[in-house]
Amino acid sequence: MSGVPAPARTRLQLAADTEAARAAAAAAAASAPPAAGGPPGGSPAEQTLALLVAQLQQQQLIAQAQLAQSAADSAARAAAAEAQLAQQRAGAAPLFHGKGNSIEAHRWLTALERWFAAAHIDATEEATRLEIAASSLRDAAQAWWATKIANGTAATLATWALFASQVRKQFLPLDVVRWAMREREALVGAKNRNVPDYTAKFNELDQLLPDEAPLSRVMAYERGLPADYAVKCAERRFDSLAAATEAVTALWHAKQSAQQTTTSLSNAEAQEPSSSAAPPLPAALSASASAGELSNAALAAQVAQLTAMMTERFRVSERGGRGGRTSGRAQQREGQPRARARTPGLSDELAKARIRAGQCIKCGQEGHYKVECTNEAKLN
Repeated sequence: MSGVPAPARTRLQLAADTEAARAAAAAAAASAPPAAGGPPGGSPAEQTLALLVAQLQQQQLIAQAQLAQSAADSAARAAAAEAQLAQQRAGAAPLFHGKGNSIEAHRWLTALERWFAAAHIDATEEATRLEIAASSLRDAAQAWWATKIANGTAATLATWALFASQVRKQFLPLDVVRWAMREREALVGAKNRNVPDYTAKFNELDQLLPDEAPLSRVMAYERGLPADYAVKCAERRFDSLAAATEAVTALWHAKQSAQQTTTSLSNAEAQEPSSSAAPPLPAALSASASAGELSNAALAAQVAQLTAMMTERFRVSERGGRGGRTSGRAQQREGQPRARARTPGLSDELAKARIRAGQCIKCGQEGHYKVECTNEAKLN
């Protein structure tokens, strides 16, 4: 089903064919050799004038041929655009299987409205909209429409508004407002860990409810969020539900990106030895910031988390850098006779005690090893 009336397509095609024929005729006339006018035995001046007249006529024919070709091209483009639009309208529209006492009917009507807008089927094309909607019904919805046709009541639904109203009446709950409020309360009371999914379901139910105070809607949305997100949402004091859902969703994506970055860094630390050098800025953060995918608040939250994480890494590295190195050397040197042999008079007990304390075996001070020591040996 194309959704485009057949006479309109035929008229455009005929117009394109007519303009093409005119262009061909004009081109043929322009390519014909100019006919010399005037008597053959005229004076040279008359022959020259006749030749000039023939050349002007030839130029005029060429100009007419160009205009005819331009008109033919325009008509062909219009016919091609109309054919493309007809093909787009013939594409698969969203289907409705007739699930009752649910929100499926509302979802289908909303999706079909968006599809009409994409296919450039405006509100004036009532017959086209009804035809496409009827062809998109399946299962229980198709049986319902067949019953409407059989008893003659389908003819009364002559407009898209009447058809949509009848679909809502048939497949949505009897009291839509009460049903949507109960569903929203159940959604808010559930443990919603995925913020984007929760936000989408909340907005979908909110569309079925009558207008209420913006603060009430925002507070209802807050109650269903995880604790940390609910606190952030309350601190911002949003004046509309749209602003609250946008900011909370952006914060969710920022935290997910930070967690992925932390996981990547942890895996890198497990594979490579720790270093006191500062790690480079994660590419995911710079790419997101350059592409403008995160809002300022979300970007600031992500930067704060990454800064805290890297600060903790540096603190651990500073604590374990010198001490860890000493501990490793101590484990390697502990019990080795050559460490005592290079310090005459040093007992095994004193050498092991200094090794365990992370001290220099030679002088007993911290902060360096025996090979780096320039102090005098202390044997007691």
